[in-house]
Amino acid sequence: MNTLVHFGAPKSILVDGKPHLGTDRLVPLLRNFRQHLQSLGVDIRFGMRVDDLLIQNGHVVGVEVSDSTNKLKSDCKKLGFDAVILAVGHSARDIYQMLLSHNVDLIPKDFALQQTLLTVNVILKHHIYCCEHHFDN
Repeated sequence: MNTLVHFGAPKSILVDGKPHLGTDRLVPLLRNFRQHLQSLGVDIRFGMRVDDLLIQNGHVVGVEVSDSTNKLKSDCKKLGFDAVILAVGHSARDIYQMLLSHNVDLIPKDFALQQTLLTVNVILKHHIYCCEHHFDN
């Protein structure tokens, strides 16, 4: 959370029980974070599809990408890197399948499950209290 505040999030997220940034705050925060990473020499690529990992001796050494914008001037290109960070959404099933094919450990985010359980719990409590109240009359 301190990192988010450093890049522009309000300090209130440090103490809020359920902090929420919202898109209007998240976009400039991510822009600041990206600029910081680029100032450190990080190469950030957009508009490319990661088709596979390049692995040597059990270590990721790059990615194989394809590009719908044709900036690469070829159908497929291999890019070598010291480290690779994949920033994919929850619906990137093809990426997750590719990672599993390379025996990469995938760990689900705890908070996504907790939110689902919390929602179910609230619905159940509402239903129980509503029904109990109904039967008491």
